[in-house]
Amino acid sequence: EKERREAERAKEVERQLGLARKYATVGWNLGNLCRLDRCVLAHCNDNVSGMVVPWLYVGMLFASFCWHVEDHFAHSINYMHWGAPKTWYGVPGDQADAFEGVMREQLAELIESEAGLMYKMVTMVP
Repeated sequence: EKERREAERAKEVERQLGLARKYATVGWNLGNLCRLDRCVLAHCNDNVSGMVVPWLYVGMLFASFCWHVEDHFAHSINYMHWGAPKTWYGVPGDQADAFEGVMREQLAELIESEAGLMYKMVTMVP
């Protein structure tokens, strides 16, 4: 009985390794998506983190994420694995300057006291 269970366990481990190897090379693996021949990013020599290397964000109740423009003005793909639906807010590209103007007006003291605040990687505003 013990030998049979060990043989079954070894078979299951081999099956899972096979699946892992298959997944490691499939095009929909986010680690491979930007390496596909038909993706323009596959032809870049840079490892632009967040563009050719996927990032994972974890959110929870009352979590927020900064308003931002994606690196190099690229598009973004997001997938929510679990939880209640998210609410997305966006600013049309042709309104970006007006939106930044409102932020500068409403947060004038904060922006004046912190040089480059609007361009830092993370800026949280209450």
